[in-house]
Amino acid sequence: MFESIAQEYSEKKYKHFQDPFDDPYYFLNKTETQKFSEFWYSRVELLTEINDLLRKNLELQKEWKRTAWLSAISSGVIAYRPPLLERAFREFPTETAKSALNLFVAAHKSKNRRSVDIITQNLKDAKIFPLDRLHETNIKNILKYPNLLEKLLQIGWDPNQILERPELKFSKGIRDPEFFKVKEETSLLILSIQNDLIPMETIRILLKYGAKLDLGVKQYDHYKQEYRLVHPKDGDGIEKKLERANNFDDTQKALKQKTLTEAPLKEFHTKYPIYSVLKSYAENQNVQGFQKILAGIDPVPMEKEMYKLQKEYFVPMEIPRVNRDGYEKTSLLRIISSLAKVHLEYEEWPQCQTSGKYAEAVEIQKTYYSAIRNDEDLKRFFLENLERRGSFWEKPIFSEQMPKLLSGDGVDWSRFELENLVQHSDALDSLMKQDSKMETGLKQKIMAVSLVCGKPKSSEVALKYFSEKDYQNFSSEYVNFLLYDSRILELFLKKGMNPNSLGKKEHTVPSGCPLLLTALASRNSWDGRERLVQLLLKYGANPNFPTEIISRKTQKTVSIYPLNFISGSDRITNRLLQILKTSGADKNLLTPDSKEIEIETYVCQQR
Repeated sequence: MFESIAQEYSEKKYKHFQDPFDDPYYFLNKTETQKFSEFWYSRVELLTEINDLLRKNLELQKEWKRTAWLSAISSGVIAYRPPLLERAFREFPTETAKSALNLFVAAHKSKNRRSVDIITQNLKDAKIFPLDRLHETNIKNILKYPNLLEKLLQIGWDPNQILERPELKFSKGIRDPEFFKVKEETSLLILSIQNDLIPMETIRILLKYGAKLDLGVKQYDHYKQEYRLVHPKDGDGIEKKLERANNFDDTQKALKQKTLTEAPLKEFHTKYPIYSVLKSYAENQNVQGFQKILAGIDPVPMEKEMYKLQKEYFVPMEIPRVNRDGYEKTSLLRIISSLAKVHLEYEEWPQCQTSGKYAEAVEIQKTYYSAIRNDEDLKRFFLENLERRGSFWEKPIFSEQMPKLLSGDGVDWSRFELENLVQHSDALDSLMKQDSKMETGLKQKIMAVSLVCGKPKSSEVALKYFSEKDYQNFSSEYVNFLLYDSRILELFLKKGMNPNSLGKKEHTVPSGCPLLLTALASRNSWDGRERLVQLLLKYGANPNFPTEIISRKTQKTVSIYPLNFISGSDRITNRLLQILKTSGADKNLLTPDSKEIEIETYVCQQR
């Protein structure tokens, strides 16, 4: 089984799927590329799930790592989950070193900067990225990450290496059967200058490590039909670009002695000393301090100046923090727009996590937006960076942007993440009211996310739009989340939902778990379990309704019953046992095989 699963992570399998990054049509389709990344992000989760299931059997756990983990490392797909990638570098230093290039390719495709940073931190030998043998696409992608490039230059890359391009054939004429061959050259500096997607920081780093502006490479001039030498400093446009990036001086020595970032930033903060105070208040979500300062100044002039400095590449978006790890954003606008993030975590059970103090972050965003909203450029730039998070769902932004979320007589729900929306019940209410053709599955999903995120007001909003039919046949994808709130669960049971509904299918539970088993197995207080169990039994849950699991020891399919989850002799355990027996639970149904199985929280828990 391990070998079979390992094949699902193999390089062959990874390349078998339609890769939107290698197809121009899909590459421009953000939805397709996001689906591709989400697919592999979810698939890699199985590595830790089975690893945890095997933690009491070290021999099998070791075999699981030898097969599936090494396959995911070799193909690079483990990079879709940064925590797993970090763990892989710790536990498999040799294998990750060998597969560093594939790991980088996957990290770049997943647009996961954290994974690229992890790879950069663990790089020790530039031979893993052989500059003379890398495909030009990979070289260009590496150049998009200045920190990675700098590390490679430190451990062996030659900034002046001439890169030979593959030989190309061209026809001599439209009807001429003869071809002529062209073999061109390029360099790291020329690639960086010619590609608009490569940041100016990359050019400065190349010059810092000795890249020569007068290094010529051979390229073919199709108009003159002859080869010519191309230099980084050729052309007026390139020179201007270099001037912006490096405050271009006559000598390379001057470029090395003076970094571009320091002078403009120092001059800016000397002119606007209050700017760093505002940044500090925003980062620490100090609403009172932030509002007090902003009430007495106009932030537009200094924000427009910072925006101009960044747009013209005098100042990078981020700079290294002083005396500590990590990077800080140079722009107040970017700091504020990155606040109020929400994400769902799926480790042992689903959790809704907010970054920092969510309510305070939203207030800071609203205050800032009110101060800059009359400047169209800053307003547009702020909304682009804010995306659909935090204050986007609050007045005045939501009122202004709501028409853009509508599609005919409905709402385009695919354009935002529900975990962000359910934090704001008024916005959720407005959108659900606008969608007259809302599908049952989407209503159920909104209910599930509201419960996971602990937002009872959003749960109440969702219920307003449930029809009688929507309460029944609750999707197995989300039904377990009703156990987060006994009041909501009882409402659904009263409205006719099947008390024996099955939850999501898993690898060890191929048919899914009935709600009663999930209530007994989930991480919850004993009183909470007792309340849920009594509620389900009250509305007709079958105390003898089993599910089938695959035994880890024998690999046999075994039926387990609610009574299998009752162990121990304390008062509450005895009370649960009595509740089940009173409802008709039959201990004679328990087979020897089912009694031998250790019931852990990983089986039938709320997932």
